[in-house]
Parts: sequence; structure tokens; C-alpha cells
Amino acid sequence: MRVKQFLWPLGALTTLAVGFFLGLSIEGEEAARLRKTNRLLGEVIRYVDQFYVEDVDIPDMMETGIARMVNSLDPFSEFLKPETREEWDIATHGEYGGLGIVISSQGGVLTVISVMEGTPAYRAGIRPGDRIVEVNGESTQGWTSRDAVKRLRGEPGSQVTIKIARPGLDDLIEMTLTREKIEIHTVPYATVLPGGVGYVRLSSFSETAYQELRNAVDSLLKQGARKLVLDLRDNGGGLLNQAVDVLSLFLPPRSLAVYTQSRIDQFNEEFRTFRPPVVPDTMPVAVLVNRSSASASEIVSGALQDYDRAVVIGDTTFGKGSVQRIFSLSEGYALKLTIARYYTPSGRSIHRAFHQDDAKDTLEYHTLVLKRPVYGGGGIAPDVELTAPSVPRFVLSALGKNLFFQFAVDYATRHAPPPTPEDLALTPEDLEAFRKYLQDHDIAFSSCEWEQARNWIERYLLQEIAEKYFGMKGRYAVMLRTDPVMDSTLKLLEGFQNLQDLRAWLSGS
Repeated sequence: MRVKQFLWPLGALTTLAVGFFLGLSIEGEEAARLRKTNRLLGEVIRYVDQFYVEDVDIPDMMETGIARMVNSLDPFSEFLKPETREEWDIATHGEYGGLGIVISSQGGVLTVISVMEGTPAYRAGIRPGDRIVEVNGESTQGWTSRDAVKRLRGEPGSQVTIKIARPGLDDLIEMTLTREKIEIHTVPYATVLPGGVGYVRLSSFSETAYQELRNAVDSLLKQGARKLVLDLRDNGGGLLNQAVDVLSLFLPPRSLAVYTQSRIDQFNEEFRTFRPPVVPDTMPVAVLVNRSSASASEIVSGALQDYDRAVVIGDTTFGKGSVQRIFSLSEGYALKLTIARYYTPSGRSIHRAFHQDDAKDTLEYHTLVLKRPVYGGGGIAPDVELTAPSVPRFVLSALGKNLFFQFAVDYATRHAPPPTPEDLALTPEDLEAFRKYLQDHDIAFSSCEWEQARNWIERYLLQEIAEKYFGMKGRYAVMLRTDPVMDSTLKLLEGFQNLQDLRAWLSGS
């Protein structure tokens, strides 16, 4: 293959794209440097194509080079291939055509991890632990999870035939399913806990985040919730406008939610709430965060902290204080590029120094009502630091080998489900069976280590088994009753009857 013919058009396209999309003109020394770089790139590719010891897929090499070049800018800029662009669109738009299952390749076997309620897979009776061995007459042996996703997803209304191997059954199960539009819910669980505490879990900031959260809050208020816990742990973020809309549930209209600063004037923006609030302005609110709370989660927790509207509890957040925009390229490719950094209403940046030459912002800022000191850089520091204890190493190893999941699948086939997730309990015999199961699968631990990890083991096992019986709602119900951070949060909220009590506590903390 010879590639001379497309080298100059590639360079020209690069120049035009930068000038067109960002309104820049490249001329003078910068244009000369760009022409020099294009010439060098052409020479390198020509020599590789003609003289390298083996045949080289030049377009593939170019894709890899572009991807690494873009990623060298920062951890969040990314060159998206067409299939990756599709996954990004699904994550942000929150829907796709499919069956409603989450799958993973475990030891080269496609295994169903979870099933979304109300989907074709749920109605067909597919269970976690089922192994998909055939899709449309084609064996899945050796497939990756991405291979399976490509074949299982499709236009709503189209059909796919699969064969399933189920633990405990000798024969394969064949079923033909009709794909439907699958919506990825951003609020997987909400409930009212004892003491009138409403709990709502927000898992991402896709296009449905505001509406789902509003619906959940409305429901909790109707059920008598007098306090609210918003759980943003492990929420990696999403759409900026959804973060602003979520803040409008708590703050008066026209409140500054976040602002961005860039070297390009058109990307310097202020974002303000514009919807009427739904959460009563006297209601005390707690926001749970951890190291995996990022981006839009940090906008929300940072703004609520700045307005002294909520107590932030947990661990310091990730520190992704930057804004990305998708630029469409030819042939279905796209460029996700960092265009600005965002700042909380008090003026602090939460951007963490991911590169050594990034200076960490250590200036002191102040909240807008109580004038409490807060600091920029390195994420959002909680008002109450509750760091989850480290999971024992052998438990992590068992999790990594999916042994909790596999044991739970087998357990659910041999035991009738309890009436509710709250009734689920493990007997000493169950724990002893799991202990032997781990040892049979080469997980090494001492008797002392087992006893020290007992709470972790029971917690993870109960969650896995509850999900097999009751779906994700069962997992969350069990998780809350075994969650030490949630337990501490509920104890703290006992002292707050209204926002005034919360602010009085924040002033003295």
C-alpha cells in the first residue's frame, strides 16, 4: 500500500478544521511549523510503509498515533473511533436499541451480569449468571464483551436469537427476543428511611438526570421525607447542563451554578439555575461523595457546599474540573477535547494537578452564606470526612475473579427467595460454604484474616444474592443497611430538623 496521496489532504483538513471550528487563523511562524510537521509525518509514514521489516496497517498506525497525541494533552481529551463514539452517545443520551442486559466476558465465556427491569431480557426470564453461548447461530466462543454488544444491539423492533446455558440445567435455552429502546436510568434507587430521611442515588448525569431526580424527589416528599440524602458516590459525571438543572432542584432561580474559563472567549460562560426549586428551602440535605465522584458530581456538590445548602460527606472527590466538547470528524470519528475549566460559585477551581507542571490552587475562598473557608484544586473536600476502610486484599482478589457473583448465582438456584430484601440473611453454614468455595478457587487467607474481613464478606455476598432475587433495587436495599458511611450520615442527620440547624452545625464544625 502506498500513502503519499492522502498525506497533504490530511494536513490541509487539520488546518481547515482548526480554523473553522475555533475561529482561528494559522499563519506566519505557526503555519510554517505546521507545514514542517506535516512534511515530517509524511516522510516517517513513507519510510515505514516502504522499508519496515513487516507489513504495517498504516491507517491503524495513524489512528493509534492520533489517539496517543490527543490523550497526551490531558487525561480527558480523546480521539474517538466510530464504535467508541457510539458508546459515548449512549452514555450521554441514556438510551439504545437492545435487550437490557449487562454482560461480561469471564474466562472467555459471555456471562450475564445483570438484567434491567421491564426490558425484553427481563420479560424473557434471563437471569444473572446465564451464559450466552450462541447469537443468531454463531458461537460466542472467544468473543469479547464489545463483540457481543455489537451483535446484540440493533434497531428497536428487530429480532435476535440467542442460546443460553444456565447453571443447573443440562439443555441449552433458545429464545428469540425483539429489541426495544433501552433507557439507562440515572436514578436506580430511591426510598424513605426511618426518621423521615429520603435517600436517592444518582448514578450519572445523562440527558434524563434532572427529570428522573425530580420525579424521585417528588415521590419522596409525598411519602413524608423531611430530610434528604443525595448519593453521588462513584458518579463520574456527564452533561454540564444536567448538573445545572439538578442544582435548580435545590437553589433559587438565577443562582450561579458554575462558570467556565477558557482561552477562547466563546467558551467563557456563566451557568445559572432557571427552574423553580423542588426541595423545600428549609429541608436539610446531605450529599455523599467519594474519590470516584467527578465532573458534574463535583459541580453539584461544590455549589451546594458554596451556598451552605448541604453538608458534603465522604471522601475528597476526583478533581475533574474541566469541560469537554465533542467535535465531529469525517468517517464517523470524533474528537473529545478539553475546552475550558470550570469554577464553583465561590470562585474556586476543583481541577486536580494531573501533570507535574500544573500548579495546585491553594488559595482560600469562602462560602457564600456562612463565609466558611474552602479551598480550590484537588477536588471537593467534604465537610465531614468519612473514608471507607480498605477492602482486604483476598476479598479484592475474590471480587476480581467474580467469585462472589458466581457463588450468589449458585446460591439463588438452590434457595427460595425471602419475601423482601430486608429479610435476606446468611447463616453460619452459608458463610462456611463460601469460605470453602474461596479456598477451592485458590483464594488464600488465614483464619484471622477471615474473621477480620467477615463484615466485608457478608456485605458483598448479601448484595450479590439480593440482586439475583430482586434486581438492582434489592442490591441497593441491602447495601444501605450494611453501609458504614450511610450509617454515620443518618446519625448526623438526627440532629438536624431544618436547614437552620444544619447551617448552625456547619458554622461550628
